[in-house]
Amino acid sequence: MTMTHRIIGHVKRVNGPVIEVMGITDAEMFELVRVGEEKLVGELIKLETDSAVVQVYEDTTGIAPLDPVYGEGRPLSVMGSNVPHRSGPFETSLFILAECLRA
Repeated sequence: MTMTHRIIGHVKRVNGPVIEVMGITDAEMFELVRVGEEKLVGELIKLETDSAVVQVYEDTTGIAPLDPVYGEGRPLSVMGSNVPHRSGPFETSLFILAECLRA
């Protein structure tokens, strides 16, 4: 399966697993994103006109301001099922963990 990576913005600030992104273009809420050259897995959880907030589900050590943020044009899914977005990032993380443990 080929993944489409397009730059949708750049890291403005890193605060643990939450990343502020600036210069957002062509992005959607709950979109699966990859952060930095390491392409860490994350999800766009807040979208404004030209900025966004991304929840990263991996260790963000080494991610720095101006690192690229890539969008994949699809929602985050785990093993074929879309992650429920009724809850916040903490609940989403628990859902991902539970799905991974089931595999």
